[in-house]
Amino acid sequence: MSRIDGRKNDELRPIEIIPNINKFAEGSCLIRCGNTHVLCTASVEDKPPRHVPEGEGWVTAEYSMLPRANRERSRRDISKLKLNGRSAEIQRLIGRSLRSVVDRKKLGPWNITIDCDVLQGDGGTRTASITGGFVAMMLAFQKMMEKGQLSEYPISGYVAAVSAGVVNDVPMLDLCYEEDSSAMVDLNCVMDDQGRLIEIQGTGEGRPFTLEEQQKLVEVTAVVHDIACPLCRVKYGNTNGKHQEEESAALLEEFFKDSDLPKEFTDRVSYIVSHHHTIDGIDGIDYQIMIEADYLVNADESNFSGNNVRNMLEKVFKTETGKFLLKSMYQKRLDSAEEK
Repeated sequence: MSRIDGRKNDELRPIEIIPNINKFAEGSCLIRCGNTHVLCTASVEDKPPRHVPEGEGWVTAEYSMLPRANRERSRRDISKLKLNGRSAEIQRLIGRSLRSVVDRKKLGPWNITIDCDVLQGDGGTRTASITGGFVAMMLAFQKMMEKGQLSEYPISGYVAAVSAGVVNDVPMLDLCYEEDSSAMVDLNCVMDDQGRLIEIQGTGEGRPFTLEEQQKLVEVTAVVHDIACPLCRVKYGNTNGKHQEEESAALLEEFFKDSDLPKEFTDRVSYIVSHHHTIDGIDGIDYQIMIEADYLVNADESNFSGNNVRNMLEKVFKTETGKFLLKSMYQKRLDSAEEK
């Protein structure tokens, strides 16, 4: 099968990175991956978030697409008064990927915000944002070194990302929009320069995985597991896990009332979501995957200690994939726990 742009199946699109594209930002670049163009800037502030331990820094990200970045105009998030789910998920991925190689103690009391604005989207916008975001961050670190704000580069490796997928039963690398939209399976992979895995996101849309119904249940559960967060912020002033569990069932009942999903399916989703912060009584692989996946994200966002990570690895994580991801993402914390 020949590809739309004539590339080999394992061939990347042409990549161009133009550094220092924005004269105001501490670090910036324009990354072009074929017809996908993303403007990435890194801004430096001396006020890390309150949850960050004193003396440490933080790296976060924001992602957005210009209204006419795609084939049809999309509404700006600001006009809808909320960030759409896709953008929220992508910017969390960018932030996690970049933080994985940043030594926050060496960074010191600085907050780095990576803004990724898609000027033109032709597939692979999130992977381009990760690669371009890393370049912008490094340029910001370089400027901080020149100003004496840093004594050394606070990183342990370089980060890049790429997509892959199966289109008409043919594996392909770096999918353009037409390939991505028709892919049976698509995958986003983030790694460092030492070949270590940082994160993988995979979805099967046209070809079922083994145990199709189980996979679908896990996916639906993943989408709705934080459904109670907005309500909890208003009602309790926080998103405490137990509050989420208590409020989820009623919200999910309303959410699923007009769906054509079987009742036993939605009941199982509701049960898992209503217990997804409870590690006792895990009664199935779907529940197990939800617990592990949620922890992989929360350990970073809540800055869990190395001892906490070690305890979860030894006592809670059961799947080989989950254990591998936990070790890959939090090896530094695990090492620090052993040293103590």
